[in-house]
Amino acid sequence: MRHDLKAIDGVRTRFRATFQRFGKKSGYKVRWLLTILLVDVKLASDGDAVTDHAWMTAGKQFKDLELHSGDIIELDARVGMYQKGYSEDDEENPFRYDYRLERPTRMVKVGKADGDFSDLEKESQEIKEHVESDDLGLPPGKIFVTVAGDRLDDPAPIPPPPKRRKSLLDYIN
Repeated sequence: MRHDLKAIDGVRTRFRATFQRFGKKSGYKVRWLLTILLVDVKLASDGDAVTDHAWMTAGKQFKDLELHSGDIIELDARVGMYQKGYSEDDEENPFRYDYRLERPTRMVKVGKADGDFSDLEKESQEIKEHVESDDLGLPPGKIFVTVAGDRLDDPAPIPPPPKRRKSLLDYIN
């Protein structure tokens, strides 16, 4: 558990970290989501280390920064708790709680870390290109239906949300 992050749970804070590489995770509406690995995460105000690494989904603002391995960035983010692990019955990987950085804003590059990042940079850019080239390119509100691993050519529209039932509070007002 990241005890230093636990102390500022729920608080939006300015952080400074080194971008190490891109990664990917499976998405709900798209096949892959681009992620980023930040290492040596510190508070920007005093330089106190809060965690050795943090994975985050790379949104539009991260993509616009055109990050390369070794870039030092500053960002505002909220610390939040999440559950990790697979099940209570799984002895090797049971449920447990950890802390992460979420809802990042105001990202800026502030410098470059010392060291050789050429090997990481090549792997990172390959992952980024793979995720971007495998993007399904569908307009918003469309999903692909997958049957036994095969993609269908015709995207299906997302069904409308179900109608909400009235609660007791609806009748009181």
